[in-house]
Amino acid sequence: MGWAAVGFGQVASVAPQRVVPGVGWPAVTQTARPWTRWWWMGSAVDRAGLTWNLEQYKAAGLGGME
Repeated sequence: MGWAAVGFGQVASVAPQRVVPGVGWPAVTQTARPWTRWWWMGSAVDRAGLTWNLEQYKAAGLGGME
């Protein structure tokens, strides 16, 4: 069994940090968001279910899944 990392957007890109005006903190980017380990039961998986789950995790603010 191999490992896979699934990200939302461009994970490997290194872009200059943008600063939030008036605050001085860098803007939150995908690489600054938390990632999580994600498991599903056996072969109980299909493309529609995976897509739905990933969209829900993204909407919750996660940066990616392992």
